[in-house]
Amino acid sequence: MCLPSRLESVRFASLLSYVPEYRWRHIRSVDERLDELRAGREYMISLKRGHTQPGGLLPIYDSIAKWCADLGLFPDFFSKGTTVVPVPSSLLTRPGTLWVPMLLAEALVGQGLGASVAACLHRTAPVPKSTHSRSKDRATPAQHYKSMRVRQMITEPESILLVDDLVTRGSTFLGAAYRMAESYPNARIKAFAAMRTVSNLDEFVGVGDWREGTITPAGNGSRRQP
Repeated sequence: MCLPSRLESVRFASLLSYVPEYRWRHIRSVDERLDELRAGREYMISLKRGHTQPGGLLPIYDSIAKWCADLGLFPDFFSKGTTVVPVPSSLLTRPGTLWVPMLLAEALVGQGLGASVAACLHRTAPVPKSTHSRSKDRATPAQHYKSMRVRQMITEPESILLVDDLVTRGSTFLGAAYRMAESYPNARIKAFAAMRTVSNLDEFVGVGDWREGTITPAGNGSRRQP
């Protein structure tokens, strides 16, 4: 799949980070990073299940939105004129299913970090979950693009922020951005993830390591920096 020139890359921001457990379970208990690695896992599980923040009282998506607002993070991503679009689950949505990106999008708008939430992007076919797939079996940006459709909004947005709970390589964001750009070619499209996966253990700084970066096509897949 060739992305249009205006989407040769997608800018993204993320607040928290974690390392998959299989990459650090062999570390001895005396390793100074072990507590942070375990904390990252706890935050990831809380996020995926829609639980409260570890050691806190608020649902984790509300805590994430409040942290971003209180700290004034990512001003290029959050604005009162931005339409916040939650990324659909890898599976087809069923009534009553927990949809964390939707809850996160609503929390962000509730903190004044967006104008409105538009649940206009949906799946028409399931794709493999990134967290449950080997690297070679993960869905490509093209597969994500082909499995998504856009429900037209009444007014065309000037700025769109795609929101997801977790970003690994960024293929979901890339496919979603391409699909949204087809419907809204004049809109500025960026992405925000509550957490990002850190695959290289040596690059893990801690849970609260917020970053901005880019996602670009790489062969049939995608590349995320950082």
